[in-house]
Amino acid sequence: MFGRLSAIFNKPPAIVLFRAQQEMRLAAMRCRRGWERLEQSVDLWWTQERLQQFATSCPKPALIAGDASDALGEAASRGLLDATDLGDYGLRMRNRSFSVLGAKVPESGDMPWHSDWRHDYTWPATYFRNYNFYRKERDGHHDVKIPWELSRLWFVLPLLQAAAIDGNEAWASAALEPIADWERKNPLAHSICWCPMEASMRGLYLVMALDMLRTPAAGHAENLAPVLRLIVKHGEFIERTVEYSDVRGNHYAANVVALLLIGLALRGFYPAADRWVNYARRHIPGEIEAQFLSDGMNFEKSIAYHRLVTELFLVAVMALEKHGFSVPASAKSRLRAACAYSAAYTRPDGLTPNVGDNDNARVLIFDPVDARDHRPLLGLAAAYWHDPYFMAVSGRLPAAVPWLLGNAGLEAWEKMVPRPPEKSRHFAAGGAVTVREGKSFLWVDVGEVGLAGRGGHGHNDLLSFELVLGGRTLIVDPGNSVYTGQPELRDLFRSTAYHNSLRVDETEIATMGGMWKISAEARPCRVAVASEGARIIIRAGHTGYLRLKDPTLHVREDCWVLRWNEAAQAEVVAGWVSPGYGVKDSASIIVLTDQISGSAELDFTIEASWGSSV
Repeated sequence: MFGRLSAIFNKPPAIVLFRAQQEMRLAAMRCRRGWERLEQSVDLWWTQERLQQFATSCPKPALIAGDASDALGEAASRGLLDATDLGDYGLRMRNRSFSVLGAKVPESGDMPWHSDWRHDYTWPATYFRNYNFYRKERDGHHDVKIPWELSRLWFVLPLLQAAAIDGNEAWASAALEPIADWERKNPLAHSICWCPMEASMRGLYLVMALDMLRTPAAGHAENLAPVLRLIVKHGEFIERTVEYSDVRGNHYAANVVALLLIGLALRGFYPAADRWVNYARRHIPGEIEAQFLSDGMNFEKSIAYHRLVTELFLVAVMALEKHGFSVPASAKSRLRAACAYSAAYTRPDGLTPNVGDNDNARVLIFDPVDARDHRPLLGLAAAYWHDPYFMAVSGRLPAAVPWLLGNAGLEAWEKMVPRPPEKSRHFAAGGAVTVREGKSFLWVDVGEVGLAGRGGHGHNDLLSFELVLGGRTLIVDPGNSVYTGQPELRDLFRSTAYHNSLRVDETEIATMGGMWKISAEARPCRVAVASEGARIIIRAGHTGYLRLKDPTLHVREDCWVLRWNEAAQAEVVAGWVSPGYGVKDSASIIVLTDQISGSAELDFTIEASWGSSV
């Protein structure tokens, strides 16, 4: 405890006080066996009488639309959704024929809730604060993200969706089995799976599962006991471990949204539910405006985490309004701007640039799409705001629309006429430029490293870019395939050398430290975006190399065979890209090397193979 206290003493006084009080309460909980007593209290709370009362009173679902099952059937009958595809999605989950973070789940035996089965490593059962995920001295490359992702229990939602589609209650039974098994094997606060972020994401999915179990086609509530017990335990755990600090990101967003949905699900049935709802209501609007910059970009500067936080806050706003609570117009406007950035960064092929970290996390898990396909978010945003631009980029109705907006969402969708996306967007506050023309697409980073200059899930990628020409992806961001499992590989993927930018004297554009830290040394400067006829010209620089003994100001101008000046030496080396967490694909890296002194221009040109400039 004292080590954690000393680590937060450089925070603002209010944060120090909050965190110190939190640490002391947690210490008291542990010393007095408070977690064990709390778990026993929750188990005793849900008597048969209370369970029956919950099952028969039909309280309003926390998030899922009351007519979701009917809307799902309507969407399938009108050809807006492919029921066979959604059914096959559920079947893969039931047969355990799916992967988590690149690791195929064992198809038989007990669920490996506490193991990285790739490396035959199992974490022992102990108090959640006893684990050290960042220890560099380790045997092998076992990764805690593997059991964490499996234990989020997201895979039960496609099973319940299949139940709603074909009315077979066997699907619901198949969803309840892993939930009950997880409860038995993960006592409150005493396994590798109990940490605030993981509990929050699991809590979200459990609430959605509870809502879906109460839809007519999925059967009724005789077997809801483990779901209700776990939802309460997650609310109690998250409230005591909320990740509040001076700079708050996706973890705190997940905390407050989970508390909101858990509280809404249990209002009138569990004493603490109103307190959780009120806490979330007070904090969510401010967090939307703090975590998204004025142009809509998430301040963590990772496209994958932008999607996650946008989905978290969008479902929170929808849930608040569903239950009669108002949301400030400024927060909703900022959230809509976040969706506009998602639309702008979506490539013509439907995938997104793999900028920054990407651990595949998402809330809208109803559609069987690639984790880098953010169009389900845009489809839901289109139906919610009646926005034809979002609809055009989304392309087709996602299953999230009938689930969360019901028949009203279908009606909104069918009334819209798609509006083509804009050719270019400059997100000046966040620091990104997007350009699209037909099947060609460009994304350029002209912003700081992220997380208010601390790095976090951002990379050393200032002035880097991703390019698609004529539908062919040519220049890509590498993503990142691992966090704690291989710290040295994580550093490689987030380094300057692994991005499409200039490296001077083999130096990082900004100093990296620890697992998540990148300094604020590289700041954007001289940023300008202009149109000249059919061309978009992007010019920007950064200050990262001004700290060198021989200070260098790097300024790049992008104006879209590869050509470079004759003095430069070119070579193609083998490297890696990561299309998703836990996955490494081989790639070719073109390295141009030159020696310069004084002011110099290093030029290269990328153009279509038939010779016309793009």
